[in-house]
Amino acid sequence: MLRFHDAERLLEMSVHDVVDAGPPSGHLSMSVAFSSRSRMIAGQMAHSAYQSHRGFEDPNFSKEVQVKHRLMVNDWEVVITGRMDGLSYEGDHYVVEEVKSSALHYGRLSTLQADDMPEAVLQLRMYLHALESNGKPAVGRLVIISVADGTQHVLHVGADPQFGEFLSTQLSWIIEKRERYLAWLARRQQAVVPFCHEHWRTGQEELADEVVEVVERGGHLLLNAPTGLGKTAGVLYGALKAAYRDNRRIYFATARTTQQRIVEDTIRALSKQGLPIKAVSIRARDKACLNEVVACRPDCCRFAHGHHDKVRQQKLHDVLWAESDGLVRVPSVEDVSLASQTAEVCPFAVSMELCREADIVVGDYNYVFDPSRRIGPIADAPGDWIVIVDEAHNLPDRARSYASPALMRSTVEQAWQGLSSEPEYLGCTELLASVLDWMDGELEILPRSGEIATSLEDGLHAKTVAQFAGRFEALGLDYALLKAERPVFEVGDPFLDVARAISRMRTAQERSGEETVVIWRARGGDEPAGVKMLCRDPSPVLGPSFADFSATVVMSATLRPLDFYAAMFGLEASRAFSSEFDSPFPPENRRVLVVADVSTEYRKRERDKSAIAAHVERAIAAVPGNIAVFFSSFALRDTIAAEMGLMKRPVIFQERNMDESDRARVLDTLARGENHVLLGVLGGIFAEGIDLPGDGLLSAVIVGPALPAVGLERKLMSGWYQELYENGFRYAYQVPGMARVVQAAGRVIRTPSDRGVIVLIGQRFIRRDFQSFFPPDWSPVRCSDLSEGMAGMWEADSVRDAVRGR
Repeated sequence: MLRFHDAERLLEMSVHDVVDAGPPSGHLSMSVAFSSRSRMIAGQMAHSAYQSHRGFEDPNFSKEVQVKHRLMVNDWEVVITGRMDGLSYEGDHYVVEEVKSSALHYGRLSTLQADDMPEAVLQLRMYLHALESNGKPAVGRLVIISVADGTQHVLHVGADPQFGEFLSTQLSWIIEKRERYLAWLARRQQAVVPFCHEHWRTGQEELADEVVEVVERGGHLLLNAPTGLGKTAGVLYGALKAAYRDNRRIYFATARTTQQRIVEDTIRALSKQGLPIKAVSIRARDKACLNEVVACRPDCCRFAHGHHDKVRQQKLHDVLWAESDGLVRVPSVEDVSLASQTAEVCPFAVSMELCREADIVVGDYNYVFDPSRRIGPIADAPGDWIVIVDEAHNLPDRARSYASPALMRSTVEQAWQGLSSEPEYLGCTELLASVLDWMDGELEILPRSGEIATSLEDGLHAKTVAQFAGRFEALGLDYALLKAERPVFEVGDPFLDVARAISRMRTAQERSGEETVVIWRARGGDEPAGVKMLCRDPSPVLGPSFADFSATVVMSATLRPLDFYAAMFGLEASRAFSSEFDSPFPPENRRVLVVADVSTEYRKRERDKSAIAAHVERAIAAVPGNIAVFFSSFALRDTIAAEMGLMKRPVIFQERNMDESDRARVLDTLARGENHVLLGVLGGIFAEGIDLPGDGLLSAVIVGPALPAVGLERKLMSGWYQELYENGFRYAYQVPGMARVVQAAGRVIRTPSDRGVIVLIGQRFIRRDFQSFFPPDWSPVRCSDLSEGMAGMWEADSVRDAVRGR
């Protein structure tokens, strides 16, 4: 890793950095081999065996010889250190040996040329250059050892007379980039962070001050604040103020793309007020992809072909962050996509490149909390980052998924069937057959259509999983070459899916404790046959990440109970702080009505479905504008909708798996306030993280709490919480279910002038244990006639007349 000592104008780096840290060039390509620990161990063993043999046969041979090379570049002193695998002396020159391991058998190994291993050749030439700079002529040998059969392939590498020029170019680029960054930091420190709006809302400035205080102390702030307070603007102001004072950066983590729009608009408003800020948003690779299929290889994607060269030649990063009248442009996701399409480069890769220079990155939880997907700048220096977690009630479930890998038997069988007819893939099919035999042996002891949960130790034998993972990794390079020459799967790659699942299982096994159980499911049940690890407590996953970050702000309108969430996040008690804020809006602008003469419990739905439909119809008739009805599931939504007559109002049905364009179209329609009825689901894309002020949404009807479905996994979680907190039902069912209710209700009142009604339908909403999750500023009133309960709510407004006049 590069180590800058800016005051001394000193740069310390490794030989490997000379290759990796310079300006990227050539094509964009995603490695399909596996970075493997078992492969690394096998490589280390091959290294050691080779070095011992060379020491025995050549008394002039020395292993692990340290190298230190000093030079001046652009008035910076650069110190490059490295360790040669082997050094010997023959005749009048030195011989430097660089040893690499490979999974290839000799037949393929013997065909490799120096051009096939450019990074290894450059490292070797760096050693040769260091020796020759000290008057020691040298030549190189690149020794490639097969960990599959122990054979060797030797490539002779001579000194490159142009290497000094190459080295100077690499180092000049690195140093010039650092100097530009230092100048940018100096400009940031002189800036005054403005507030993005003309006026503060009640409580918003106090919130921002609290963020500054906790962030400057390096703490974790659990912030429970109602929707409509303006958390995004207040938190960003406070975090940026602290970050600009001491040269930190910000990652704004969201659970959904829809939440990112609000953050992006806020950042853009700050830029327009003159704040020097470089920002970038990350979208998922498959959503950003401009190619017909997501295949990041130059042979099948013109946007990957020559990506790095085209980005550099067209100065695309500078174009996207261009300045005009002293204001730095904040490119949108669409801007990045359009510029990338014009330049014929990959927009996802461009976004990732911009992350390395950005002051603030906006993206999904995965890119900061998933150990396998964390972006490079955060992985390299987590202590430089302030992380803001939006709608943080979603994070525990997401983190549990990181440590809950699953392997379906159908995926293994699909991979085996696809490859078994190709003789070249014999090694791969033999491995897949072994995995099938192992899974079938475990599954045959289960009752038909049954499932069983066991401890981690009993459910998955660590040695078996590790052996399979090692075998997949050993085949990684072979499979990559075969796939490039003779691909089998037109869409997706089940072989890689199996390999990654088993690799994740091995990693999860090593990091997990008694919070993790194993579930085996037989064929013929509701769920596909296979095995899954279930992490019931995300704190072992999240705790190390929170400990590494310089500071965090974890915010939501439904972060209750705070102590429960603090435990789920694994926060250190000494760094954890909490704060709650009340709604800044007039209480008379919101009514909360509870209809308790019907039940939404599963066993009573058939009995009460007509009565529930009648209540919903009366609510729709009483609201003179847009209304959203949120159900606990699509199934309940469809059951109740079938009982209703909705022909007098335009109706929008939330569909499963709506894409971004469909979501945006619905939101644009609702924003116009044209008397629509939205029938959606709690926890869905329209129930959280969207803003519909004014006529956008006048009322939200919530049909039942969205308690998670009862099943083996949820029962296991309930048992875990019962053991920890002596209240398993509350933490496994009520906490997530009621968080969705309060989130959906928060879509109604978004500004001080908004007036709206929240309707809660179902007997459980009058129970004390469910009402304990209501925000403190709610004043629920039982109501049997919604027409009467809503009467007069909008009489003082022009809403009713405006709607009638359309």
